[in-house]
Amino acid sequence: MNTIDIPKEWDQVAERIKQDTKLCVVIGKIDSGKSTLCKYLTHTWTASGIRVGYVDSDLGQSTLGLPATVSLKIFNTPPHQSDYANPSHMHFVGNTAPEGFLVQTLHAVKTMADKSRQEGSQITLVDTTGFIEGPVARILKLHKIECSVHNGFLHYKQQTRWNTFWADMKKWAGKS
Repeated sequence: MNTIDIPKEWDQVAERIKQDTKLCVVIGKIDSGKSTLCKYLTHTWTASGIRVGYVDSDLGQSTLGLPATVSLKIFNTPPHQSDYANPSHMHFVGNTAPEGFLVQTLHAVKTMADKSRQEGSQITLVDTTGFIEGPVARILKLHKIECSVHNGFLHYKQQTRWNTFWADMKKWAGKS
């Protein structure tokens, strides 16, 4: 990995997610470090022997594939920067911004997450756009998580924590 300052909390987060879930959706503002965190998690988890499916749904600032696509690459070993260049699967959405293309974006994310699971990923990691402001953005994030949950991807050890998280997400998206 390139030399960057990694917050101490990232190690704790990586370990906790590794123990608790099969899906990790990374949500944050534009240029907040989502892709850097995803690369760090991919490197950390594969170094400990975990097969990671990296779903890149950042349509405008893609790490894996072409702009306007949702891409997937499965990693078995810690990747080098050049390893991100050739995704194994791509799904064309049609725009570099998800606004106005919500159905296409959600369908592409679900398709790539399903492929990740079918190809034996132990954890599927979804890198998202920085589109989080406003009701449309919130609904998009809620449904990205929801379509994965209904496929049995997300697992929380404590049902109470999951219920609280899900209620908060619905409230954030204005759907409570």
